[in-house]
Amino acid sequence: MAVRDLTVTQDGLIFRARGGTDDLYSIWAAREGAIADCLRRLLKPGDVFVDAGANMGLFTVIAARLVGPAGRVYAFEMMADTAASLRRNVDLNGATNVVVIERALSDTAGRTIRATVPGVQWGAASIARVYDGAAQDVETTTLDHALSEISYVCLIKMDLEGAELAALRGAAMTLMRTGAVIFERQRDRGADETLEAFLRAQGMTVRALDKSNGFAAR
Repeated sequence: MAVRDLTVTQDGLIFRARGGTDDLYSIWAAREGAIADCLRRLLKPGDVFVDAGANMGLFTVIAARLVGPAGRVYAFEMMADTAASLRRNVDLNGATNVVVIERALSDTAGRTIRATVPGVQWGAASIARVYDGAAQDVETTTLDHALSEISYVCLIKMDLEGAELAALRGAAMTLMRTGAVIFERQRDRGADETLEAFLRAQGMTVRALDKSNGFAAR
């Protein structure tokens, strides 16, 4: 955790981290190397990438460079302060092909729901879990609603702190035109099995990406 605001450069990318938060942890690229490698392997110029739970924008800006000016990145971040930081990091990296959507992803659009934060861990903000830290009312959307005009999504990265299954249920149509999904495992065998069964029912093959994330592809 940084005690003050910092500007961090890594791999040619620039990020502004907030002091007194877990932002430094969230933008530490080596921590999620398997995800970054997967983006580099799958994303090509002109592709569409969805960052569901974009946080500070680490994967948003990596993907923006990979898909290039002809591609698009749709970055979903529900917490207002974090979304502002996400936009700042997008701008710092000159990523004009990014659309930031300040909504919580769920299975229903247009609801107002409470999101809470565990202590200073803004990257763990959740609508599926209740914490004693900061709280904020957020509006929900679904991937089907937000991406209704997108003909094909190459890759979705989903890290929603327990709300992954609800978000996938709100993406039934989108998944039919999606190549692959990276999703955070919940360290709960029952929850993980339910989520993986849902993806298999959509015609996807599921495997482990690393110890923390799963990967589903057509």
